[in-house]
Amino acid sequence: MASPVLDLAEVYKQNCEDHRSYGDMRFKQLILWSVGMGFFLNVVYGKDASCLPVLHRGCWYLAAFFWTAVIWVMEVRSTVHGVRRMSYRASIEGEAEAKLSNKWTVLNASFAIATLYAAFCVLCIVQIFTIWGACVTTFATRKSRLS
Repeated sequence: MASPVLDLAEVYKQNCEDHRSYGDMRFKQLILWSVGMGFFLNVVYGKDASCLPVLHRGCWYLAAFFWTAVIWVMEVRSTVHGVRRMSYRASIEGEAEAKLSNKWTVLNASFAIATLYAAFCVLCIVQIFTIWGACVTTFATRKSRLS
């Protein structure tokens, strides 16, 4: 049976393990996203990109947008998991309320990564509208000339 006395050294070790795991998970997500974006940039701007039809180029931007959205959701889930673990540890240690106010400043890793993902999503959306909008305009112009 577990001892009712709280071993602070064990709590500290578990806290360190939780934060290491949380940081490791976020780092792996960023690497996974970077590899995907490297592949995307190679396809869209590589040496064979000039052979890529306009419709396919727009599809690649759409795929990159959804890849970023999936990784962003994973980032949010890992951040929420980290905050829950800190709150849980605070409740075990006997604190009435977890003191997380210093964890949600404007300049932290979560907001920096969110800004990166949001900027890339906006870039993808602008490119999709530009590429497919030009494609639709060209198609409409050709159709009106043929009529």
